Amino acid sequence: MKNYLNYPKRLNRSLIKLLILTVVTVLASIMYPAQNQLLKPPIVYAKSTNATETIEQVVDVNIKTTISSLDEYHPGKIYLLIKNKFNKDILISQVCPIGPDFIDFVYSKDKITISPHQTQILAIEIKTQGQVLPGKHLFLFNIFFQWKDLGKVKIINLVSFKEINVGVIGESEILKLLGVPSLLVLPGFLMLVTVKIFWELNNTKDKNNTFPLKTISPEFWFIAITLSIPMIFLYPIITERVLKIRRSYLETYGPTDVLLVWVSSILLAAALYLISIGSINLYKIWRIKQDAPSPEDDPVTILYKLDKQGLGVALECVNLKGIEQPVFLLESTKDDKEKLWVAPPIILEWLKGSECKTLREDVSNQLTLQGKAKTLANLLKKGEKIKALRVDWQTGSNILKPKQVKSIDITNYSKDIFVKEK
Repeated sequence: MKNYLNYPKRLNRSLIKLLILTVVTVLASIMYPAQNQLLKPPIVYAKSTNATETIEQVVDVNIKTTISSLDEYHPGKIYLLIKNKFNKDILISQVCPIGPDFIDFVYSKDKITISPHQTQILAIEIKTQGQVLPGKHLFLFNIFFQWKDLGKVKIINLVSFKEINVGVIGESEILKLLGVPSLLVLPGFLMLVTVKIFWELNNTKDKNNTFPLKTISPEFWFIAITLSIPMIFLYPIITERVLKIRRSYLETYGPTDVLLVWVSSILLAAALYLISIGSINLYKIWRIKQDAPSPEDDPVTILYKLDKQGLGVALECVNLKGIEQPVFLLESTKDDKEKLWVAPPIILEWLKGSECKTLREDVSNQLTLQGKAKTLANLLKKGEKIKALRVDWQTGSNILKPKQVKSIDITNYSKDIFVKEK
């Protein structure tokens, strides 16, 4: 009964002590805020969801490789040296290599545990898929770590990077050897060099007829670049239709593209050159046929053809073996041809007299050693139109019209007027 009566007194004393302690604590926090903060431990957050340790405290990652350049036929390896600096086991939960789309990463995706203060080596093989974009590229490695602390899983990640040069096998060596600055101008360069080679082979006898463009001159590069521009747009179309795969070296390319560009440029240039030369030769043959005399030609037509050859009214009058009457050469003897065209004299007969006096005077002025074949042909054509004159081949000879004869049968050369007035 006595203890029961003393219980309210003890409860009052406890409440008073608790109240005093609370007041003192509040006053201390107000009067000494800086000292109160120093009592709390520092917290540094890493790149994770729940870890409080910094990345430098947990792991250290070094990238080691001997890769200087990467191409389709020379893959390489990158070694990630991962050191556990922590005093607990750390699990490498995931490795995420990041690089260009044309790069393949081959590595083990198994989770690896690293003991405290131990180093683990992770090998990653790097391969190209064929077509690449040459140049320096950045490779990133995002590594995720996790460990347990007080029953909780803590996660942290680290990103390391390495810059590696990606190229096409043989491309830089070829361009450097040829002195070509880029694959983009290689087609035009190859076209001009191909034409130059054909030009020199076609003109071996004439050493003075050299290729008009000097290699690596501004004019040469101007034409090379101009020829290369259409190839940039034609190449994807050609490969898509022929190979059923669209390829564009403006985006990415590989050794196959370099080979295709090389071969197609040379073949295209060779084809265009041969077509051009063939067309020119056919045109020359056509012109020769147009300018050369023919047995069906009338006297006026022969005069026009003489003018195209640079000949006038005064021609070489010659004799032929077995033929008494002289004939006229209808072409020059400078080319030492085996056969030459000859014709009998042209006979001019006037059908009108004084009413065409001016025409007669003009014709007479051309029937001289300095007379022009074209001028005379125009006058004779005009006279025939108004029926003032008539022209024909001389008769009474074995040769009655233009004819080809052997050069060895021609003798006694002398200048004379080809047109005779009757």
